Amino acid sequence: MVRTQPLLILLGLCVVVGCSTTESPLVEHSVALNLTQLSPFEGAVWCDNGDEAFARRAMLHILGRRPVSVVEERVLADMIRQVGRESFIRGLMNEPDYVYQWTPFLADHLYVNRIGARFNEVCSQETLLYGFASEVGEPQADLAAHVRDNAALETPFYAEWTLMDLLRSTIVLDDMTPAFRAQLYTRQTSRLIDFHKDSSEVAWRRIYSDLFARTYLGRRLDCLTCHNSEWSVTDHPDAALDRFFPLPGHVEKALFGSSAGRAIQDIDAFFRLGGVFAVDFLPEGPIDFYAYGTGVSPWGITPACGQFIHPNDVGPDPLGMRAYLGADLGDQATIFDLEAILRAGFEGLRGQPTLPVAADGNVAPENALAWMVSSHIANAVWTRVHGSPLTAPHDFPRTNEQRDVLLAMTQRFVQSGYSLRELVVFSLLHPTFNAAAPADCNLDPYVFGRLFNPWVVDDEDKTRENNSVGDLVLRAPSRSLVSAASHALGWRLERNDWGAFEIDESWFEGGEEGLAFAAGLAEMMTRWREFEIDHGAFVMDGETGFRGANFRESLAWEERFGACEDPTPDGLFGSRADYIDQLVSLGTEYPFLDMAVTLKDRLLGAPAIDDEELVWLEAVSGASFTVLDEAADNGREQALRRLCAVWLASPQFQLDGTALDKPGLVPPIGAPGTNRDSHCAHYESLFGVPCSAL
Repeated sequence: MVRTQPLLILLGLCVVVGCSTTESPLVEHSVALNLTQLSPFEGAVWCDNGDEAFARRAMLHILGRRPVSVVEERVLADMIRQVGRESFIRGLMNEPDYVYQWTPFLADHLYVNRIGARFNEVCSQETLLYGFASEVGEPQADLAAHVRDNAALETPFYAEWTLMDLLRSTIVLDDMTPAFRAQLYTRQTSRLIDFHKDSSEVAWRRIYSDLFARTYLGRRLDCLTCHNSEWSVTDHPDAALDRFFPLPGHVEKALFGSSAGRAIQDIDAFFRLGGVFAVDFLPEGPIDFYAYGTGVSPWGITPACGQFIHPNDVGPDPLGMRAYLGADLGDQATIFDLEAILRAGFEGLRGQPTLPVAADGNVAPENALAWMVSSHIANAVWTRVHGSPLTAPHDFPRTNEQRDVLLAMTQRFVQSGYSLRELVVFSLLHPTFNAAAPADCNLDPYVFGRLFNPWVVDDEDKTRENNSVGDLVLRAPSRSLVSAASHALGWRLERNDWGAFEIDESWFEGGEEGLAFAAGLAEMMTRWREFEIDHGAFVMDGETGFRGANFRESLAWEERFGACEDPTPDGLFGSRADYIDQLVSLGTEYPFLDMAVTLKDRLLGAPAIDDEELVWLEAVSGASFTVLDEAADNGREQALRRLCAVWLASPQFQLDGTALDKPGLVPPIGAPGTNRDSHCAHYESLFGVPCSAL
């Protein structure tokens, strides 16, 4: 087995975008075991990339953007040195963009479809409470708190709401349980089926039970006969041959009665639709047509999300299935019973230091369910930040390093009351997050345990049977790249989804203008979802997304951002000057090279262009920078957009896991709102400490 380092492959690209050789403020660190409890790293020594690099990377994961300049980056580093990295992370989470960065993550994790047969436009995209133009304004925690504290049919919320409202409110409340409980219902009503056909009923029960296992349990039910928490075919008493490291507790046995699982129909029964999902039959000629009917809405969710027949009125399963989860629940069990078990498990484990496990490995069923949900989302957050999961494809850790981290995260999540913030803090503070290239401080490159790439144990070179910083380098998440580019350039899409737009209701009042707007909006949405599919964002069950760099995503990015222009059509929302327009508006007051350096700083945080890079960039821009000094506005704008497209497609912008070494310079042009004083004023208020004197 031969390994290559991504950094070595990318070095050849540096000549186009510029790679400074200025020495970084590297600090040697060794793991404090009493803090991290990550024993596989005992004795490991590596370089930290410094506070500037930490600020740049952490901001991308917390807020979905990068600092707009090295000036902002240095102010952030100043804050870190005064309050510490953990307080810095928690402070940034108080910014509004934190909610809008992590809401799509939660929707993706729960498989909330954006297009396709299971896409409910009103329920999963629109907002009735917390839209930007609504009277309520920014999301509040009250809706999520209401769902958390009440049974589904106990007391409706004071106003109608959608799933998108709840996801945002859940992030604000910082308790993930309301989203998981409510999504059981909204997923169940996400698609109308042919209710008179048993074949459709059986097929959709299976689809929903598979989705439940995938998004809640973090298991593939057909794999349990070979891999479960009690045994595995890859388990071995010899530590050198062991490839299976489950978390404690026989959780599958608790839920299914056997660690090897049980007949899938016993799980399918919870997801029955006929006689549970409220629908109306509307015959239209030879075609049977069903529409949402009138019933009960869990917690008062808008009827547009679908309604249910009251559980008291549900009869025996017409297909004769009996539901089982921890016990035989009979032939009248529905999604209401499953959600009640989940709620009991969440409340039973809330605040516990770990999962209560008996000496023989047995676990209470409701606790097992809540623990599996908690472990699965902990793994998802780690993957979102670090790029690689803590489990192999069979859904269990393959190394003790992975098991220890996953266990620590799951325990932290449960004990904190299911806090997403705690998972993000854990992931960003992990010792490897800000590790620098070992060559920069003459250290052994393979110092990390098999945490990111567990398959290297059989490497032909025994010195490479651990992981290195190179295993951390990969493309940033698709949604983060889009929001980072949009924020830097001042484009409209700044908060990860089209739901962020402020829509003027008068556009929908009819007439030719309204119809034209609706048609344009539909076309824009279609093109946007096509881009998301190609670029690796989750959009539906069949397009679950990816993180790697490949030809498909590169072409999608080039098609969408290759002109470095706002992808939102001007005709829909009106024209708006972006950052490049602002630079061009300065006229010939500044040399074109100053404009280019300032733009590079804006996108890459590197306010310098050396002579070698200048040659390449002049070729890209199509003219000498000296000639462009006297060019008309149109000529300078076209040249800047060509350079912008190069930098947006560069490894320094696209990749996560590294940070540029930067000379101690500042951009020659200070755009409004990006000077040190304005940054200091903002972050002094956020962190409660003054900027240090220059």
